[in-house]
Amino acid sequence: MTESKPKLSDADASPPHVGPGNRLAKARSVLGMSTDEVAAELRLSSRQVMALENGDYESLPGPTYVRGYLRNFARLVGLPVDEILAAYVEQTATAEAVVPVSPPVERQVKSSDRHVKLATYVLVVVLAGLVVAWWQSRQQETASSLDIVAAAPQESIASGPELATATQGPAEFAAAADAATETPPSATDGQSPDAQTDVAVAPETAMPAPPPEARLILRFQEDCWTDIRDGREERLVYETVKAGSTRALAGVPPYSIFLGNARGVTIEYEGRTVDLSPHVRGVFARFVLGESPERG
Repeated sequence: MTESKPKLSDADASPPHVGPGNRLAKARSVLGMSTDEVAAELRLSSRQVMALENGDYESLPGPTYVRGYLRNFARLVGLPVDEILAAYVEQTATAEAVVPVSPPVERQVKSSDRHVKLATYVLVVVLAGLVVAWWQSRQQETASSLDIVAAAPQESIASGPELATATQGPAEFAAAADAATETPPSATDGQSPDAQTDVAVAPETAMPAPPPEARLILRFQEDCWTDIRDGREERLVYETVKAGSTRALAGVPPYSIFLGNARGVTIEYEGRTVDLSPHVRGVFARFVLGESPERG
């Protein structure tokens, strides 16, 4: 009789779990691309590409951005996007399920301990010293305020105009009163009427006109990672836009445009449809649209 060989269970026959980063790294290696080349295509840094391949998601901006990076990475190396995203979800869910081990409980410090009592006494002494110092400073400030108030009437009396006129003789006092009531001469006395009416009007400063804006309309037939900046380096779109969406933008040209799925997007610039085919490389497109106002 021949002994029957034991059959492998489903768990033994299934391959070990492979994270999305491992699959992306292997696909990149098969295509002969370096991490720097992938980083240039995805507009990421080499450090971020290596973090994606190593599953180091903590060093990346957040789950939304990580999913966008993985989606574009998978399209670049020709892997199924849905499988890569599903592997990412499974990997992160497994990591969150791990329960951290609580540290050993240390001995609880009681108020009756000797060092606790000593620290309490020192704290009370310090607080008492601070209260005494504050009270003394308040007393000094109050005394200084009283001295100033007591000296203020004497100074006002000594410097007032009544004292100056009181020390003058009768004739001097009358002359001073006449001088005080005399109307001062006008600044325009002795001038002709024409000279009085001539007023120099400062010319108004012309405000610079704002730079002209150009309209840009994007219609998305498929999901697409989109990065658009205008001529002022103002970021207008920086996200994965869902299929069926429409974005109407107004900015100062030229526009700097990067599309992660260029074949799923239609662009209209100033009412005219833009031909994206000259700018498409694989699934990506990177180009500049429009001219700056200085050149236009």
